Amino acid sequence: PETVVKTRLEVVDRQADWKEFLESHQGYKKLLNKISREYPTTRSLTIDYRDVEAFGMLGLDLADELLEKPDATLKDIQTSIREYNLVKTPKSKATPEINIRIIHLSQKTGIRDIRTTDIGKLIAVEGIIRKVNDVRPRLEIGLFRCQNGHTHIIEQGYGLMDVPDRCPADGCTSRRLDLKPDLSKFIDVQRARIQESPEGLAGGAQPRTIDIDIKDDLVDVLNAGDRTIITGILRTHQKMKAGQRDTLFDIYIDCNSIELPEKDLSEITISAEDEDRIRELSADPNIHLKIRDS
Repeated sequence: PETVVKTRLEVVDRQADWKEFLESHQGYKKLLNKISREYPTTRSLTIDYRDVEAFGMLGLDLADELLEKPDATLKDIQTSIREYNLVKTPKSKATPEINIRIIHLSQKTGIRDIRTTDIGKLIAVEGIIRKVNDVRPRLEIGLFRCQNGHTHIIEQGYGLMDVPDRCPADGCTSRRLDLKPDLSKFIDVQRARIQESPEGLAGGAQPRTIDIDIKDDLVDVLNAGDRTIITGILRTHQKMKAGQRDTLFDIYIDCNSIELPEKDLSEITISAEDEDRIRELSADPNIHLKIRDS
């Protein structure tokens, strides 16, 4: 007799899963309503990774996918918001493009511990910002037109501009495509560099660094000297040697979110008791010794 093996196919609808998650938390519903009122000035939704982990068995799957497949998962969340109309902008405005920011990953990765297995994964690193470049526009989606009038829309990545060496249109012999900036999409970008915190180094070890690629509404958040936690996707960029593509790649973090654990001095609230104690200490002739020994 034939043996019939029955298998159960499970259909996974991640857009519906993320809708369920976002609507189950009153805090995220308020954030989505805030984006609806203030878009495009406010265009990022910040999700706490700990909330995802705590969302039952489904949450564990979603949390794992965020770490292992961040590009696809972040796109799922954006699609869920768009398809289920969770951000309600006026009909006269274009479909909102919402950034999804993930904070408070359960584990941080040391800069010196980053390996090839982390490429394409969502990681969090902690350290001190050593360098911040100026904000510059970067081409994100380019519209190119050949000499015969054919237009082509090409999404751009990091590094050199991606443009064909000839027109891809059938039968077209044009070998020149010109960028049309007024019909293309640009985005604000900024480069920064983060360094390991010195207190975490052993012996005479030199601190390691890694570059950060910052985009859109995250630009101009960091300053040199800030202690911060950067969450982002580890990406690679191929090096060039004598005009040829090298087999050696650089790595950088495509920044997803920025956390500044330490409050700025202007944000610190001082009580009347604190003020009295400060004034008392300031009159102590040995205050410099107490600071030295503290």
